[in-house]
Amino acid sequence: MAGGIVASGAIFLFGGPVFHRLFPPPYDPVLASGRGLDLRGFLFWLAAWAGGALTFTTAIAYGVELGRLRRSWQDSNLRHTV
Repeated sequence: MAGGIVASGAIFLFGGPVFHRLFPPPYDPVLASGRGLDLRGFLFWLAAWAGGALTFTTAIAYGVELGRLRRSWQDSNLRHTV
């Protein structure tokens, strides 16, 4: 679970810039001259945030479910031994 949380933080922080560096958007003279709003890089950041949030949520949900299962198993063993 701890590894999943760390991985989601890494995806959140570094996913967008790494993807943007590996796959830069094509040069567009209209956007490069400052006459337009270029939001192509923002989609990379948004995808990284979504991926990080999904990974974090999955790791937390798995940890909570694992804790419930462990508690249930321990309670079951205590009832049968008494």
